[in-house]
Amino acid sequence: MALSLIDKRSELTDAVADVIYRCQLCGACQVSCQNYRDDMDHCDVFHLLRTTCVQEGFVLPEHLDIIESMKRDDNTMGMSKAQRGDWAAGLDIPDINTRKVDVLFHAGCRYSYDEDLRSIVRGQAMLLKEAGLDIGIAGMDEACCGGRAFEIGYQGEMKNYAEDMASRVKASGAHTLVTPCSDCYYTFKYLYPKNGLDLGVKVLHITEYVDQLIK
Repeated sequence: MALSLIDKRSELTDAVADVIYRCQLCGACQVSCQNYRDDMDHCDVFHLLRTTCVQEGFVLPEHLDIIESMKRDDNTMGMSKAQRGDWAAGLDIPDINTRKVDVLFHAGCRYSYDEDLRSIVRGQAMLLKEAGLDIGIAGMDEACCGGRAFEIGYQGEMKNYAEDMASRVKASGAHTLVTPCSDCYYTFKYLYPKNGLDLGVKVLHITEYVDQLIK
């Protein structure tokens, strides 16, 4: 489909856009076709197809809701930005807006707002604190990583969040960024560098960091 569009043998239509958006980006085609073409990332193709859809105006209302939530409150959940740091209430974790820290703990959108997951992220943050680490959080100023925007075709939005994140990390003085969110980890570790964006710190998932501490 992508090659056909590039060669102008076909054109982008609602039916084509429907196929592009239905892909789950699971990577199964990458595994299946790796022996045939090992020089192409199939997910990259679909990311670019979705970007083309957005540029040509073939967008989904549900995706627009996500983008509007990100623009309005810096999260994908449609929640108030003022509540972003509520998950850490009473934990006495330093705010990077008031002092520098060694480790920046980034909770992510889902962990920040989903009350069913709140005990998990609180436990993780306390585990690091009780291990004697100098960790800090951005609280209500923490913002989305932008990965979800990238995956639905809004690459420019992700770059805006990446630049904002890089500024926040630099101001915090941290040398390590730790996150429990798999989406954020993937975005920080893989999508940012792949798109020429560098946070300038070591990025670790909470499981990797705890494993290092144990060792």
